[in-house]
Amino acid sequence: MAAIKNISYEQSQHYISGERDTEREALGENEVQHITEGERVLMRLLDDSLTVKQKCYLMLYYKDGLTVREIADRFSVAPSTVSRTITRGRKRIAGEAARHTLKRIISRKEDDNGSSHK
Repeated sequence: MAAIKNISYEQSQHYISGERDTEREALGENEVQHITEGERVLMRLLDDSLTVKQKCYLMLYYKDGLTVREIADRFSVAPSTVSRTITRGRKRIAGEAARHTLKRIISRKEDDNGSSHK
């Protein structure tokens, strides 16, 4: 079995820096053209709503396929810390997605009501 390299939180920042294109990073160049508006919104939420640590752990878990134990080993933290951080990140994305959806629905409803009164 290959040795797992421990990486610090600071060293991992290059993986998730603001200059990166999360859509291309997560999906690959060819698939970016085919993502839905909902997927695009979720990508923006990933960039805008999460802490650096949440984003890093989620990308390592979902994109790179690392287990909670492997992430914990790389960052020298308890697996429960990684699990909790991933769960909080998922909840934050879900909450932001719900807020975004509600805003769009209400905005559309107001637009529909406004145009019918003219």
